[in-house]
Amino acid sequence: MFRPAIVALAEKVARSLAPLHPDARTPTQLFAGVVRAVAAGNLPTIARYVEPALDGVPHPQHYPLVTLVGAGVLTALFEHALIEHGAEVEASLGEPSLVLTLDAERVLPGELVAAAMKDEAKAHAMLVWAERLESLAASKLLEVSDTPPALHTPAP
Repeated sequence: MFRPAIVALAEKVARSLAPLHPDARTPTQLFAGVVRAVAAGNLPTIARYVEPALDGVPHPQHYPLVTLVGAGVLTALFEHALIEHGAEVEASLGEPSLVLTLDAERVLPGELVAAAMKDEAKAHAMLVWAERLESLAASKLLEVSDTPPALHTPAP
């Protein structure tokens, strides 16, 4: 039920961010690139690419809105990257955010992102998740490359 909405939102965000991350070809690559960009202090740039109207917001209200848009971007990309790796969306009624399960681990991307936006130590957890998902992607590539080619007989 939630999966199509998660994917649609993340793809919309990805189209907005394509100029900043032209080499990102998968949800995990984009998520990791955005996490690293945020860690490098580029949250305002990312937020403006997704929501250009932020340029017109008066200064006192600017940063809270940048943070809100940035949190939405990270959450959407995080959820999509988890789904890319087989995470299932759980019934999340009563939970503080949407819950996904990846290899029997319950993950609340919205909560993790919200905490990261408020606390630098918790922001490190986003980098750890980016690296973890990249590692999963790399291991899947190795599995595919280790598979012997299918035998076939040339057509006469």
